[in-house]
Amino acid sequence: ASSDVSFTSSVRMVKGLKDTEPLDFAVTGAQPRLGDGHVVAVGDVGSRTLVFAVPDGRARISAVPITDDGKRHTAVMLDIAGGTTATLAVPDTVDGAKPVAYSISASGDAVYGGVLLEAGQGNGVAAPSILPAAGGRQSVAVTLGY
Repeated sequence: ASSDVSFTSSVRMVKGLKDTEPLDFAVTGAQPRLGDGHVVAVGDVGSRTLVFAVPDGRARISAVPITDDGKRHTAVMLDIAGGTTATLAVPDTVDGAKPVAYSISASGDAVYGGVLLEAGQGNGVAAPSILPAAGGRQSVAVTLGY
C-alpha cells in the first residue's frame, strides 16, 4: 500500500477454520522501520518464524541467535529484494542450545518485520511486534575511588 499522506494498517491472521476445531486469531499493526540493535524474544514452544518485508529497493538483515546459555552465535544473513518478504524459521537448537532471542540489525533500504508464533498443538497463533531498539546511552562511565 502506498499513499501521499500518512496512514496505518494492520493484518488479521486466522488459524483453525474447521467447525470442529478451536479458532484463534492474531492482529498485528504497522511496524517501525528496522535498524540496529533490536532484540526479539522467540520463546521455546511451537513453530517460531521471523518475517521481514522490504517495500522497495534492497535490504540486508543480520539475525544473531542468542541461546538460553547467554551465548551469541553466528549471524544468519538475509538479502531481501524490494517488493518481497523473507522468513527465518527459528530452529529447535543452535550449536546444541535452545535459541530464546535474536539480535536483529538491518541495512540498506527500509525493512519491516514481525514474529509469527504458532502453538505446538492446536490452532494457537500470535504475532508479536519487533520493538524499536533501546535508545539512550549504550554505556555508563564508572569511576572507582574514595
